[in-house]
Amino acid sequence: MQTAAALFFFTLILLVLWFWVFFSLHAVYLAFVVMLLVVAAAICTIAQALMSSVGTVFFLVPCLILLIIACYANYLLVVLNPDLPAWGNLL
Repeated sequence: MQTAAALFFFTLILLVLWFWVFFSLHAVYLAFVVMLLVVAAAICTIAQALMSSVGTVFFLVPCLILLIIACYANYLLVVLNPDLPAWGNLL
């Protein structure tokens, strides 16, 4: 259970990083990479939570669905706007 909680907080930290990269730096490509990491961490969190408690998975699966939708929206921004700067306001 402690591993699932640690993964959950790691996912939250990555999500805060995504908000900062996407909305503050306007780095769409980097935000897409971070969002892929968020989705992967959420899947690992669900896998760990499934080993300890099935009930918590019912709360994590809708979160994963919303993260996948946000990842797809970020992907569409990358694909449909190829002239955006790759690193946003970083450089």
